[in-house]
Amino acid sequence: MNTSFYDWSSLDSASDPNDIPIAIKGLLHSKNDKEASHYYWMIDNNAILQGTLYESSYPAICCVMDILYESHDISRVYFFEIISQIASGFSEDDSSRSLKDKCMEEISFGIGYYMFYLRRGGNIESSHCADILKELCCWKKNSYLKDRFVHHLSQSGVEYKDSIANIVIDCFKGT
Repeated sequence: MNTSFYDWSSLDSASDPNDIPIAIKGLLHSKNDKEASHYYWMIDNNAILQGTLYESSYPAICCVMDILYESHDISRVYFFEIISQIASGFSEDDSSRSLKDKCMEEISFGIGYYMFYLRRGGNIESSHCADILKELCCWKKNSYLKDRFVHHLSQSGVEYKDSIANIVIDCFKGT
């Protein structure tokens, strides 16, 4: 993970953007749930706050995606939660390539990983992956991804999978 690639101090965030790379590294190497939760909240309260994406969201999600494959059972749940929060977040940026779009594009690189943990992860991991995939399907309105997701979702143990599938299907109505 190359957090030094970014000038964190110059990025807009909800609090101190310099805490984000420290928290990402800390979360990756956390030894227990209490430690992981502490680092999760350092990211959640900086890169995204109450659904609002900040400029620091994009480098944060890039760094998370770079190390997702290195995560372990404790940290992976929290990384999936961060990805889910950013995927469902909103940006007030109305440029042609908005902050939300840049974040979603980066998040889309993990589709295979989300599909795997949707079916084989624990309950929390599977639920986060379902939320991430739902957001990706509705973001790009990709019918092939929608069909794959609904199929994998039906094979999973995710609670409320019928409701999630219906939300995704509803995203495609009128397109």
